[in-house]
Amino acid sequence: SSNEENHTTVYRQGGLQSLVDLTSSAEDVCQRYAAMGLRFLASNPEVRVYIVKENMVAPFLALAESPLLEYQRTAATALASFTLSEENKAPLVRQGGLRQILACCLYEDLQVVRDCTFALANLADSLDLQTDIVREGGVEVLARIGAADDARVQRDVARAFASLSVSEDVKATMINQGALPTLFKLARSLDIASQRYSTLAMCNMSSSAHKVQIVDEGAIRPLMFLARFPDLEIQRYAALALGGLALGDHGDNKVRIVEEGALRPLIDMVRFPDTDMQRCSSLAVNAVALGPQGVTKTSVMHEEGLLPLMALVDGNDQDCIRAGVYALGTLCEDDEVKARIVELGA
Repeated sequence: SSNEENHTTVYRQGGLQSLVDLTSSAEDVCQRYAAMGLRFLASNPEVRVYIVKENMVAPFLALAESPLLEYQRTAATALASFTLSEENKAPLVRQGGLRQILACCLYEDLQVVRDCTFALANLADSLDLQTDIVREGGVEVLARIGAADDARVQRDVARAFASLSVSEDVKATMINQGALPTLFKLARSLDIASQRYSTLAMCNMSSSAHKVQIVDEGAIRPLMFLARFPDLEIQRYAALALGGLALGDHGDNKVRIVEEGALRPLIDMVRFPDTDMQRCSSLAVNAVALGPQGVTKTSVMHEEGLLPLMALVDGNDQDCIRAGVYALGTLCEDDEVKARIVELGA
């Protein structure tokens, strides 16, 4: 079964069941080779579809519950492989695969945890399965294993959260089941992909109705850190997340963003010579300034944000021009700021 050209033939002629039977052999060597053969078969793109389609997942679930580490690893590798095919995902969940994946995510062996976290992140990519993941306790599992120091585990936990945070129904569950502290830690991961996915998750969550709770749990400082991080994608997500938390009259979010110093990195991004960055950050600055709070407007002025916004209006990008005009219009609602804008030559 190590020859990939033979995998489909082996499966079609009953090789899978034979290998499963051999895992119960009294011979240790026989057990190990049987597990190896199962791993090879499950990794084949064609065979893995057959296995799930023909309801042959159960033997792998039994291996996952075995006390033998070799069997656990074989099952974890197979489950990860099954989730690589989109057509496999829903049938795999119906056959009990999700529940076993979640259980294996909490095993002690790092290889098993890596494979099953990868599998869980793949399942989370499918919107139709997110309700199943939440119902089976997937958010709590992700929040727990996201504290791991392993970069691969961190990356897939962050990727799963980024996918789950798209759904409005799931956002509240993520907040209530401890996802935010995990996301804050992942935002400081040494793995840049983990940082990107976690920042995207926070960006998605910042548009929810739970903005006050997100700020109360300490989101502003991690987002400030990310807004200064030397990665354009991360900076854009962080700017949009801060803007999302500021948008609307939710508690004292706007004032807290100002008081905790998040305006400065946003204004620095308005100056950055990248139109996407300028657009995202100017929208965020405007979201902070919108509303009756005078301190948010004067703070933009005191942080020297007027000239960068005026420069956007003089630029060539139409979206940036509109964003700059919108922000300056908001700032002009304060008489002191309006007078300063006039002094600067607007």
